[in-house]
Formats: sequence, C-alpha cells, structure tokens
Amino acid sequence: MFFVALTSIFAALLYNLLIKNISAASGEHKRVHPIILFAIPFISLYNLYFVFGFSEYFVFSTTATLILISIFLTDALFTHIPNTIVLPAIGAIFAFQIFRGTDISDILIAALLLSGFFLLQYIISSGRWIGTGDIWLGVLIGLMLGLRGTIVTLFLAYIGGALFAATLLIFKKKDHSSKIPFGTFLTAAAYISLLFGQSLSTAYLHLIAIR
Repeated sequence: MFFVALTSIFAALLYNLLIKNISAASGEHKRVHPIILFAIPFISLYNLYFVFGFSEYFVFSTTATLILISIFLTDALFTHIPNTIVLPAIGAIFAFQIFRGTDISDILIAALLLSGFFLLQYIISSGRWIGTGDIWLGVLIGLMLGLRGTIVTLFLAYIGGALFAATLLIFKKKDHSSKIPFGTFLTAAAYISLLFGQSLSTAYLHLIAIR
C-alpha cells in the first residue's frame, strides 16, 4: 500500500507538470485538481495490487498503467496524443516484455495488426476519423497486451466510444461532426484488459466461437 501511495504521489506531480507544459505549448490553459491527479493512479494501482499482489506482473502492469493514464489525460484534455510520450513508452514496454520472457511474436503481431487497422482508417478518411497518435498508440497497446488482450481492448473501446457518443448526441452536447478523443477509450479499455485480460479474452473468444 505504501508503494502504491508513494508511486501515485510521484505520478500526480509528473502529470501536473505534463499538463502545464502542454498547456503552455498549445495555448490551451487546462488544469486538473491535484486530488484527482492523485486519485486516478492510486485507485488504478490499488486495483492491480489487490488482484495480483506484489508480483512481477504487478510491476509490469503498474508501469503500463502509469503510461496509459498520461495518454488518457492528454487526449481527454487536449485531444492530442504526444509522440514524446508514446514513442519512448513503446521502447520501454518492448524492453520490459523481452525481460519478462513474453512471446515476442505474439506482441509484435498484435502491435502490427492494431496499428495497421488504425492506419487504414487514417488513410481512408484522410485523417478525419483518427489521428497519427492513435496509430502509435495501437503499437503500444499491442506490445502491452498481446493479440488476445488487444482484441478485447479494441472491442471494449469501440463499445465505450459508441455509447459515449450516442449519449452526447441524445443530450445534444455534440453533433455528428464533433471530434471525440478515441485515445481515452483505448487507454481505459487497455487498463481493463491489464486487470482482467485473461478472463475477458477467454469469455470474448468463446463468445465469438474462436478456440
């Protein structure tokens, strides 16, 4: 618990600095209350600790979660996924996966398929549907979760995004041309996959009759 609290405090300070720097660079003055910046990683990491204990996977999933939260915040606040976060994260997660002895072919296939799926949408829509940041985020999530976890993440993200968009349209908070930061749904879905990935992927693959 002490590790979770200390890590959350440190993460909150870094997130606050990140938001300030992007605000200064973009001219969009955004702010998140420090308590919220602490609560998000604390609750997220506590859930991981509760499920996995202090294990190798807990350390890996903690690293992945802190990265996902930073992307979630920047996309939610600025509708932008900075390459300065995603590209170093790709290298760090790939190195971590090698250290863990993960099946490299599985995570590379997942990264290629998810980023390729987003790249295809980017090309077809000329960048209207999805941004380049989402393509790199696809690489990162694929490397984090492997093929099964990535499939579940994509499914959850699109369901969540569709429900959110429909709710906004119903209450007339957005129109059909409004841009919704899809990276927020991807990162939230990826966290759920980190937490419950094995059981969710088994249930999902059974649902669509893949053995």
